[in-house]
Amino acid sequence: AAGKSCDGEHDGGHGTHDEGTPEIVKTDAQGYHYVTFHGCNDGATRSARGVARTEDEWKWCQDVLGQVADHAQANNVTLVFEYLNRFECYFANCAADAARFCREVGHPNLKMMYDTFHANIEEKCIRTAVQDCKDQMVHVHISENDRSTPGKGGVNWDASFAAIKEAGYDGWMVVEAFGLALPDLAAATKIWRRMYDTEESLAADALAFMKSRVEG
Repeated sequence: AAGKSCDGEHDGGHGTHDEGTPEIVKTDAQGYHYVTFHGCNDGATRSARGVARTEDEWKWCQDVLGQVADHAQANNVTLVFEYLNRFECYFANCAADAARFCREVGHPNLKMMYDTFHANIEEKCIRTAVQDCKDQMVHVHISENDRSTPGKGGVNWDASFAAIKEAGYDGWMVVEAFGLALPDLAAATKIWRRMYDTEESLAADALAFMKSRVEG
């Protein structure tokens, strides 16, 4: 289902986005909530120092998130783990890693998402990446390579939508684009120029693009 088109993250009407803060992104007809999260607050700094993830960190994170997922389950919430590219986070940078993390925890309320922006940087083969994570993928970000309007940049959309369709994904697709409307978020996402004419044009163009790809 082609879903929302939002400027500056996917807060779904719940307020402005603080980079690194989990937030509710979707409520379906049954009142079921997804909360997306990623990495850690010092991920970019840690990456810049050239310090890789350790096995202890992997296990600690799984232990903690397994406990959080228990709480989420009791409150009808699914946690959705997002992997980020190497320039933003060191913990998980590809679909295979994120999927393995979730499988090893093995909790029904801890799943992962796929983001075309990060995949464009990190994945060698889009189809393989989606196949690697399709059993854990419950949310998708449609995001251009420069964070502008999807369909107007360099992401391989033919391969991306073909892989998503082949995987049988039928969940929400949320446009993730960043602009200048929120100065703190613009600085955090390194947006130094206007990426689209207006937020309204972004929403209209992005939604039309998604529908053309999903329904076409």
